[in-house]
Amino acid sequence: MSESWIELCRAYRAERYRLRMFLPIAIGLAVAASAATRPESWILSGLLVFQFRLWDDLADIDFDRLNHPGRVLVKAGRHTAFYVLLISSALLNMLLATWLSAALITCLVINACAVIWYHVFPAVWRRSFAGRHFTLLKYPMFVWVLAGDILMDSMAFIYLCAAIYELLHDRDMRLNSAWRAVLTVELFSLAGLIAVILSGGSL
Repeated sequence: MSESWIELCRAYRAERYRLRMFLPIAIGLAVAASAATRPESWILSGLLVFQFRLWDDLADIDFDRLNHPGRVLVKAGRHTAFYVLLISSALLNMLLATWLSAALITCLVINACAVIWYHVFPAVWRRSFAGRHFTLLKYPMFVWVLAGDILMDSMAFIYLCAAIYELLHDRDMRLNSAWRAVLTVELFSLAGLIAVILSGGSL
């Protein structure tokens, strides 16, 4: 890989994977999976988030050419190095999942689902209001990988937090007329889930 490609990858990381935002997300996922006592789990968590962030951006290049022409991936022209980076991070995540005795099969399933979602379904489906919510299912799946088990309370908590964040911060999501109603439902669902957890119950 040439120096120019390395610089492009560094520029992409700085633009789309800011550590001050994504490091807390990685740690939060590890905490939700009850795996925070192992620093290796933070690494796996961070790499999972990075891999799927990159996959999202590669799948959205056509959209970004029109709406975000200044982004690194759009200006890069060729994306060979980024696909190499994507595949490398996926393989590393699978190795880490195996080493940590995490859910390797779940990791494989997530990647298989992502291949179908990003490369078979039309982009218009992925960018729809429902499609954006569907894409967020990757976060509770990360908890499943890190925990090596289904932790329904934690997975539901992570999903609702991700969905609420997207609705509050993504302008495209708020173009849908139902966004306020959906946000209200998600906020009440999150509050109810927290109440159940604090009372000692579970889903």
